[in-house]
This record gives sequence, structure tokens and C-alpha cells, in this order.
Amino acid sequence: VQLDNFLNDEEINALMVNTGMLKRSTDQGVVDQETGVQEQVVSQGRTSENAWCMNECERHPVVTRIQHRIADVVGAPVGNFESFQLLRYQLGQEYKR
Repeated sequence: VQLDNFLNDEEINALMVNTGMLKRSTDQGVVDQETGVQEQVVSQGRTSENAWCMNECERHPVVTRIQHRIADVVGAPVGNFESFQLLRYQLGQEYKR
């Protein structure tokens, strides 16, 4: 399903400003058995950059408006959502499986 024009310019800007710096996309590595933290390794299949909308970003009024619109469309409560991930693909970057 593709939802054209689901976000307006103000909403796009709010997500971009509040997520912070984009960084090279990573994949999940091994889990440290002592800490339970999973290693982040530079992705060989995704050459994009990404950032996550978490904490303050998720509490931004424009972002909460987006979350509630999505909840209305999919029929699931916001509490079931994962954090938004923003991706940027420059010319020549790709996603390979």
C-alpha cells in the first residue's frame, strides 16, 4: 500500500529537524552476552544514511499528530508503534537483500 502525500512539508521538516544527524545505515551484529547490547555494524547491503525519531522527537507535537494519523489509518494504538526511522538515499546508494 502506498499513501501518497501522507505527510505535509511541515511534518517532514519536523521529523528531519528532530531526529538529529543522519549516519551510515547499520545492520545488527552479535549480542554481547554480558550486557545484552547488540553490536551495530556498517551495512554492506544498505548504503543509505538513517536516523531514528526517539525520545524528544517522539514527543514533538507535530510528530504525535503523525503518529495519531497513522493509528487511525492502520487501526492500531500508538503504543504498539516502533520509533520512526528516517532514511536518505543519495544518487547511487541502494538497498540490496
